[in-house]
Amino acid sequence: MSSVPRDMEIDRPAASATTSSTTATTASPSTTAPNMTGIDTSLYSRQIAALDATAQRRIMAARVLLVVGGGAGARGGGSGVGIAAEIAKDLVLMGVNTLSMLDDEPVVVQDLISQFYLTEADVGKQRSAACVPKIAQMNLNVIVNCVSGEPNEALITNYDIVVLTNGTLQKALALDAICVAKQKKFVWCGINGCFGYHFNNFGADFNIYDTNGEQPKSYMVAGVTQEERGVVSIPDDDTRMELDDGTMITFSGVEGMTELNGLAMRMKKTGPHLIQICDTRSFHPYVGGGYINEVKELAAMSFAPLEQELLKPTLFPCDESKPGRDKKLFVAYRVLWGFITQCGRFPNVRDEADANQIVTIAEQFKPQLPNFAESFDVDLIKTMSLVFLSETSALTTMWGGISAHEIIKAASGKYTPIKQWLFFDITEILPPAETPASDFAPRGCRYDAQISLIGRTMQDMIGSINVFLVGAGAIGCEILKIWAMMGLSCGPEGLIHLTDMDTIEKSNLSRQLLFRNTDVDKPKSLVASGAAKAMNSDIKIKHYTIRVGQETENVFDTNFYSSLHAICAALDNVHARAYLDGRCVAFKKLFVEGGTQGPKGSTTVVVPYMTESYATSGIRDPPEKEFPLCTIHNFPNAIDHTIAWGRNLFEGTFVLMSQDVNSYLRDSNFFKSIAQDHERFERLTSVHDSLVVNRPRTYTDCLHWGRRLFEEKFTNNIKNLLTKFPPDAMAEGGKAKFWSPPKKCPITPLFDPSHTYHKMFVTAAANLRAFCFGIPVVEMNDSMFSTIMSEVNVPAWVEKATVEEETPEIEKSMMAALPAAVPTLKFNEVIFEKDDDSNSHIAFITASSNIRAECYKIPVADFHRTKVIAGKIIPAMITTTAIVSGMQCLQLLVASYGEKPITAYRNLFLNIAVPLFAFQEPLPGPKELWADADVPVINGDPTPAELAVWLKENHKLTLSSVVYGAKLLVAPFSYAKNKNTKISQLSGVAPGTKDVELLISVDENDDGLVIRVVFP
Repeated sequence: MSSVPRDMEIDRPAASATTSSTTATTASPSTTAPNMTGIDTSLYSRQIAALDATAQRRIMAARVLLVVGGGAGARGGGSGVGIAAEIAKDLVLMGVNTLSMLDDEPVVVQDLISQFYLTEADVGKQRSAACVPKIAQMNLNVIVNCVSGEPNEALITNYDIVVLTNGTLQKALALDAICVAKQKKFVWCGINGCFGYHFNNFGADFNIYDTNGEQPKSYMVAGVTQEERGVVSIPDDDTRMELDDGTMITFSGVEGMTELNGLAMRMKKTGPHLIQICDTRSFHPYVGGGYINEVKELAAMSFAPLEQELLKPTLFPCDESKPGRDKKLFVAYRVLWGFITQCGRFPNVRDEADANQIVTIAEQFKPQLPNFAESFDVDLIKTMSLVFLSETSALTTMWGGISAHEIIKAASGKYTPIKQWLFFDITEILPPAETPASDFAPRGCRYDAQISLIGRTMQDMIGSINVFLVGAGAIGCEILKIWAMMGLSCGPEGLIHLTDMDTIEKSNLSRQLLFRNTDVDKPKSLVASGAAKAMNSDIKIKHYTIRVGQETENVFDTNFYSSLHAICAALDNVHARAYLDGRCVAFKKLFVEGGTQGPKGSTTVVVPYMTESYATSGIRDPPEKEFPLCTIHNFPNAIDHTIAWGRNLFEGTFVLMSQDVNSYLRDSNFFKSIAQDHERFERLTSVHDSLVVNRPRTYTDCLHWGRRLFEEKFTNNIKNLLTKFPPDAMAEGGKAKFWSPPKKCPITPLFDPSHTYHKMFVTAAANLRAFCFGIPVVEMNDSMFSTIMSEVNVPAWVEKATVEEETPEIEKSMMAALPAAVPTLKFNEVIFEKDDDSNSHIAFITASSNIRAECYKIPVADFHRTKVIAGKIIPAMITTTAIVSGMQCLQLLVASYGEKPITAYRNLFLNIAVPLFAFQEPLPGPKELWADADVPVINGDPTPAELAVWLKENHKLTLSSVVYGAKLLVAPFSYAKNKNTKISQLSGVAPGTKDVELLISVDENDDGLVIRVVFP
């Protein structure tokens, strides 16, 4: 082999490299998850979907010392109590090994603004002792304890990561120095009023094994040339190469040119379907098959000590809607820390004298920071001084989520850390500058730290808010906790309406802080309401267990929406968000929605007729993957295809079959209700097989049936396919082989009782069959299993073309053979449940998918990845949830004090893996045509044509579309069809509905105009 250019350098793949290529596991053919030893997958499944098993294991080994800063008479935001509680909550729910809290200070009433583990009864107790037992209840897998005294070298030696919340600069410098000497990772973070800071020092040589959290990309190989720079092509279909020049790749499954398999090299992209690699002239000719697999390379980051970073800071940009803000905030904090060092105390709350003194001190720092001469913002420094000891749980939650996940990065090496400073402010929540000083005076209550930030007037306003919270899942729980701490809806006129139709599952417990093990199977809205009231007995919540939509408009009616001040959405689907968005625009109510997916998240604020609405913002969940049926059934080339096939096989073989058996047992005429002949015949055949031909009496019968199912679904089906399209078949026209990329020619499997997935398939199928018939499962060893498999009478393959046709006579014969319907007979129905690893559901799909993948020479997927894809699991982490929910509540605060300009609001687009924090001012919405008038009312039940006439005659506007809730009633393309149909019919409202609010559009790009139709 000739010398290889540097950019084509070949390396053997490092042991730590991760690629999308996977080989068949040789683990025990148990039907539970392989490769997850020691991990509670039922608890952490959504988190592992966002991270991976490697990260989870590292997290579960991490020992964290959490030092609550305090000092110098700190209270509220200066104490570090609230953000410490948030970090503790996030770390414990994510499953660290040990969390030790060091906080010897007594509980004071001001702590209750954000320390949700404390109550009035804890005032006077040692803080850590009062809250640690409650923190420990959140995850019994985590060691949670409290330590006392100074965090010296002897103590720090026992931990991997040391975290300081707030505190003094001197304390931070001392802890950072110890951590550097002991090679420990150090995090310093805090919030002060409407300001926040975070600092990372993970050492001079910190390794990251996955910088962005994205699934490594994999591409099917279509061809490889033999030349100095070999050219690799991928199928010229809709797939485009999304790898960049210099990406490290490996090959797997290549036939002929097998020298490529296992090699790691850097590629050069030469087109959407072409790359150049190394010198391939000495390699064997390429024959077929294979995959290009992206390699996740180990990345190294170097962090400087805090002392150095105070002079030459490495600032990570945050809110780019405020250019240069990061530098100004760094300077402001340096000045405030300087004041604390000189005076030995924190600045007093809302103390103008202290603020003026701090502005004077700022001049002393200019020589120390020559590169920041333009960043000394006197007004910002003064504002920070006035609210330095203030706090609101909304910012504490958001900032705690950011800091907690940086600690998770330090523990796991997963995702790119912040380097090294992150600063943030949201001064938009502050009341007008002319607010009198008396409005910030304390009341001697739990809200004093927040009153000093937003004032008494605004505190009373949020206490009187009527708000609708839709969703009591991860985001909903966080929002309720924040509201309980803030005092939202805790006044005599306040009320929170909370609805969620779901019940609590074990998998919820790793990210939904209001739920415990004892709450599993209870309604989310009921439990969440009770938990929030336990945090603050004054909060007023009315809970519901119904869906929000057109079908419940008899409950959530016009009077209901008219009584609200705002709506917050904590939902996981676009349809419901769009419906609520329409309601908010129709009733002119503030709408704040948020969503997460693993490390990514977003919040959107909608102020009707000021900002664009959710419907017009273009924010949408990514479309669900869909594959052509022919690809799934006959021509798979990716593991997603075989998993979809396995899920379909599960649904048809067990779910639909068990439903049909029960439908027949209840009503012997059931099959007559199936109109399609072929569908009826197939479903009747399945029921006939279950109740007549292969009805099992013992578990061995179930195993025999599972073995025959293997033969039918894998061996026979592939034989039938290859009979129709032999390996040497030519495509239509005869110029190319039929089995050319992206098609992969399968191989016929031979059953092997010792093969991991063959045994898993038969065992899982037998377990499911036994469940349906109420037959006890019998545990057996490999020898017993092999013996039973050898006894199975497997029918010989018969070419499909020669199988007897579907005829009415055969159908009548099967019907006659069925036992008489017995309404009282109970046949156990299979209902897909992805979170119970013992029920054989995911095991069956995993085995089915991987056997099929091996037939088509596709890299297999392990149990957990199959569960994520087949179960459509949405990756989720408590840290992302906390950031999003905190931002939602901050935007609610912005809107609470009178009218604010659009420049006061922020949407957030987040990816903590990269990391990315994109705070953006919302785009303006349309002007409201009747903003100062009542919503027009039309009496009667008009048609769209009549609405168009009314709009033209009364407002000189031309109708474009009509929307009711989330339902599009009329659009330009459907106007001719629907123009003469009554609105009551088009909307599908329930009989007796008195009126509806319609959103009518006169332009394709506007948000719409609201009218009310009152039915006769």
